[in-house]
Amino acid sequence: MSVNFESLLDVKVADAKRPEPMPSGTYNAVIEKMETGESNLKKTPYVRFAAKIISPCEDVDKGLFSEYAANSDTLPSFNLDFYISPKSTFMLADFCTKTMKLGDESSSLKDLVPQVVGKYLKLAIGTKPSDDGSFVYNVVTKEFPAE
Repeated sequence: MSVNFESLLDVKVADAKRPEPMPSGTYNAVIEKMETGESNLKKTPYVRFAAKIISPCEDVDKGLFSEYAANSDTLPSFNLDFYISPKSTFMLADFCTKTMKLGDESSSLKDLVPQVVGKYLKLAIGTKPSDDGSFVYNVVTKEFPAE
């Protein structure tokens, strides 16, 4: 099936609206995929997990969330990036063992990282203003183990 870009781009600029951010709070999520790469600037290797929001937890305003969901085609995914360097690899190790509850201190990250895909967790979602202050967007402020 080919994509018809002509019809996709047949939108007036005035109708191309920036979506509103989700209400802040804690959300259930699942790790959908994992990829590796290098940062653009310093070429630092990283592991990136895509965490797909599934549902809000009790601390999310239900009215605001219902309004958000009614105006959104899908719930968003958030990238969780972990850089691999002598000063930061511990964050990936903590994420695998403490947040995702995989392995233990004797486990290898090489063995644990692929096991994260398909696992559930909770994400604290907040908002942050853009650099120029013209809009606000969602950010992950903390990851928690699923219960």
